[in-house]
Amino acid sequence: MTTFTNKIFNTNFFSTLEICLKAEELGCDIALMPTQTSYISKVNHFGKLYFNGVLDSEYKENLDYRSINEFYRITIVLKNVNKEQIPYLNDIGYVCSPFGITIEPNVKEEGIKKMIDYMHGNYQDVVVFRDGMNDISMFKSAPFSIAMGNATNEIKKLASFITKSNDEDGIAYACQHFGWI
Repeated sequence: MTTFTNKIFNTNFFSTLEICLKAEELGCDIALMPTQTSYISKVNHFGKLYFNGVLDSEYKENLDYRSINEFYRITIVLKNVNKEQIPYLNDIGYVCSPFGITIEPNVKEEGIKKMIDYMHGNYQDVVVFRDGMNDISMFKSAPFSIAMGNATNEIKKLASFITKSNDEDGIAYACQHFGWI
């Protein structure tokens, strides 16, 4: 599992820190995930409040985000806050949830490149499909990108082509449109 570090997370740990500090300034609840099954937060009982107790959470009233060198994900609960108020989100990528946003490492493009190298393929033949902001770096780096019809406007602006929605079999539609199937 890839983790965020000052080398992996958008190659700029400052962005990560700025996101946490700005979200906190706006009154959002924030939790960092140092392991795959637990959170650390300034919010007492974060796991019970937002994840029905499924994930463990450790409460640290004086948590300094700079003190955590490595983590798997950030969860920000947007209490009456618009996500556009938080800097760097569009550069890093995120997934929306019913209560806020989750930020995870954007390393899928690395996996694609490794698979292309392994298969002795041509990276220029890569096509990626996307509908959300969590894979924005993959979408920006691909030679050809297809946004689903239900994609966010930010994704649609970056797309080489916009297909039908997930519910309308958009992937099959795009593949047929380009003669790939």
